[in-house]
Amino acid sequence: MLESLTGFVVVGVAIVVGWVIGRIDLLGDHARPVLARLTFFVLSPFLLFVVLSQADVRTLFSALLPVSAIAAIVILLIYTLVARLAWKRSVGETVIGALSAGQVNSNNIGIPLSLYLLGSAAYPAPVILLQLLVFTPITMAILDAATSAGGRRSADRSVVRC
Repeated sequence: MLESLTGFVVVGVAIVVGWVIGRIDLLGDHARPVLARLTFFVLSPFLLFVVLSQADVRTLFSALLPVSAIAAIVILLIYTLVARLAWKRSVGETVIGALSAGQVNSNNIGIPLSLYLLGSAAYPAPVILLQLLVFTPITMAILDAATSAGGRRSADRSVVRC
């Protein structure tokens, strides 16, 4: 029980400290984008690499992977059907909404909670990989096709295409 509480307290303290630092503007005007880029492009990939390098392969390819995939796909499909048929959302809005509904914060929240609650940070790794290696490329391709259809392009021309 104490381990469970510790996991939630650690995440809660990190959120509160970040909020306080933001409110008092301790790090200046450019802190938010710099810290966001540092976290997203540097620290999170390193954390995932460390977790995967120490994880048991049986954990990564356990029953958790297909169950997580099926649950996420069902939610993505339900949201897509409701958004397109009932709410008449555009393709772009539907894809973003489906991602919001079907993906979880398995990296920032899942890793620390899994470490404290289950004793291993490897449990959220299959979900992270599923989201990064399967869902993200598919949804990015759909979004790209939707914004390219009919000669329309997004307003942001500064994005470099690879």
